[in-house]
Amino acid sequence: MSYGGWGLILEYRLIIGDEITTENGVRGRVVSLAADMIVIEAENGKLHYLKGQPQLTLNTKFTTESDALIHAVQAVKKSHCQFCGKAKLYSLELLDKELLESLFPKRGELCFKGVVNFLGGEYSSCCYHLLPQIEGSFNKILHDEGLLSLGEGFPRWRAQHPGEDFRNKPCKNVVHAIKGAEASEKLSKLSHVRSWLGDDNIAALRGLRNKLLHGSLTMVSAHDAALVVTMIQCIKHGLEGET
Repeated sequence: MSYGGWGLILEYRLIIGDEITTENGVRGRVVSLAADMIVIEAENGKLHYLKGQPQLTLNTKFTTESDALIHAVQAVKKSHCQFCGKAKLYSLELLDKELLESLFPKRGELCFKGVVNFLGGEYSSCCYHLLPQIEGSFNKILHDEGLLSLGEGFPRWRAQHPGEDFRNKPCKNVVHAIKGAEASEKLSKLSHVRSWLGDDNIAALRGLRNKLLHGSLTMVSAHDAALVVTMIQCIKHGLEGET
């Protein structure tokens, strides 16, 4: 449901206690929420039952959750595109060093720097810090799942991989790893990544990796960096079974 506030329209999930104004000018506080009805208590104590999807103005107050969320939405609206905006929101959670360390053992500090670089608009540095860690983490997860063997040279797909086209063949880069995870027939916690990102973003990821290998990561767009940050969330969702 969309709510108007501060001259902007946003997707915002109301919470009990939010101060709102109805399109009829009634000011009040949210006291009950249901799938098809919102109940507000007006300033005079009268209860108003709003059905359907009414247009509401959110009356925010400083330091409230509502106010903080609107500030976040304002920052997102300045992003390059919706994809970049969502990556900004995702990156806020990734400022937790303990979380990053759990996702990237012994690499959490490097990943933290990459996330900070993304939020600060240092997109080349973001990719420089994050891309190798993401590829390393991806390969380790596939190895722990028994799908990939690690050693000297390129990692190699194991003979028991469900995809005949992958068995005993080298896994040369993170894009190949993404495709191999998808072909694992749900044996991998990362099998969702390709469908979540889409082939256009997978192609962009391949281009970023080539830039890294050839030392040409100086030309990186906001969208490219957002893609890299989103990859971290793809890994996190997979490890937590939220696919």
